[in-house]
Amino acid sequence: MRFVKLAVISVVIIFLLFTCIGLFLPSSVTVTRTENINAPVDSVHFYTNEIRNWKYWLINDSISHINTESDNKIQAVDYTISVIENTPKQITVLWQQKNSKERRCRIKLEEIS
Repeated sequence: MRFVKLAVISVVIIFLLFTCIGLFLPSSVTVTRTENINAPVDSVHFYTNEIRNWKYWLINDSISHINTESDNKIQAVDYTISVIENTPKQITVLWQQKNSKERRCRIKLEEIS
C-alpha cells in the first residue's frame, strides 16, 4: 500500500512539474536562416521583389506546377505563397501548405561590407 501511495504521489508531482515547465515555453517559435549571396542587392532584388521571378530560385518538387495567379500570389500543387508586404529591402510572404499551419517568411536584403 505504501508503494502504491508513493507511485501515485510521484506521478502527480511529475505531471505538475511538466505542466509548470510547459507554462514557461512560448506558444510560437521563430526560425531564422541566413544566406549570403555574393551579388549586389539590386541584382538579387530582381529575383525576390517580383513573386513571378521566384520560379528561378524556389526549389521544390512541385516547381513545375507553379502557377502565378497574380502579382502577389503563387499557387503550387501543395502550397500557396501570398505577398503581405513588399519594400525595396524586404519582402514578407505567407506560406499556406495543405494540412499545415500558415507560416510567415521575411526576406531581407542587406549590403555586406
